[in-house]
Amino acid sequence: MFVYFYRLIAVIILTVLMACAGKKDLSSEIMETMGSEAGLYENVEIPPPVPELPLPEKTSESKKKMDSVTGKPENKIPEPFQNSIGMHFVWIPPGHFSMGASSEDPYGNDNEIIRYVTLSKGFFMMTTEVSQSQWKMVMGDNPSGFRRCGDDCPVERVSWDAVQEFIKKLQALDSSLIYRLPTEAEWEYAARGGSDGPFAFGSCLGTDQANYNGTQPLEGCEAGIYRKGPVPVGRFEANAFGLYDMHGNVWEWCQDVYAPYGSGQKVKDPLYEGPGYERVIRGGSWYGSEASCRSAGRGRYAPDRGFNSIGFRLVGDLP
Repeated sequence: MFVYFYRLIAVIILTVLMACAGKKDLSSEIMETMGSEAGLYENVEIPPPVPELPLPEKTSESKKKMDSVTGKPENKIPEPFQNSIGMHFVWIPPGHFSMGASSEDPYGNDNEIIRYVTLSKGFFMMTTEVSQSQWKMVMGDNPSGFRRCGDDCPVERVSWDAVQEFIKKLQALDSSLIYRLPTEAEWEYAARGGSDGPFAFGSCLGTDQANYNGTQPLEGCEAGIYRKGPVPVGRFEANAFGLYDMHGNVWEWCQDVYAPYGSGQKVKDPLYEGPGYERVIRGGSWYGSEASCRSAGRGRYAPDRGFNSIGFRLVGDLP
């Protein structure tokens, strides 16, 4: 209890300091809901039923998209597939990209300084966030606060530590891939889908494109609705890689320990494993602002704690 109290005080102090500097720590959006969680689930607007999510596009269409994203032909693209518990995966090819927010981005933070990243190996990535039903199939329980949202909604209130246990149990059930969390660099590369702007879909993100708090738009972008909770996965348009909900719905755990970037670095296959304590979360959530959903936006949270706006999706390597 005392350890958590001191962590909370530290986050509050850091948030105040960043506010004085004209920046907002995106992780503070999570902290703002603490203390009111108990009554939150009673007033969620339950979304209407969603059509069954189709399997990702077959190789011919995927190839066209990936060629346009990477700028070079990818002749051997593994087929999209579904594993034994219903998780859909698509292939993300290797490539280069600028990771972080440009100096022209008024919402960029000091922890998002541009660095130039090479990902030397491709990987498979889930097309959606892990759902409540998929979690239950592996773990036998459902920790989600928004259980009324339904089995197709993202599982949330899962800690980074709990996700590691999920991965171990999934691996024992299904050996199609070597499952893991994405690195932070893999996550942003996949979220961008070849784009270099704030979002995969352009300079603004509508609430008809993602689930976030539309009452907090970017300057110059239109306000939208606030759904007050997550929605079923795969409800909105996919990006160029065929990935759904990379912006909004729930934050997504990454493998990395949180740390600031170095300025102007050129790095290959980066993964930061410490020293440090908090783990990286990406993508923003149903509760967060449009700014928090930017491809470059970074959050962080204690690995031993879950929250109702944090979930995850998996990536996988070929055995």
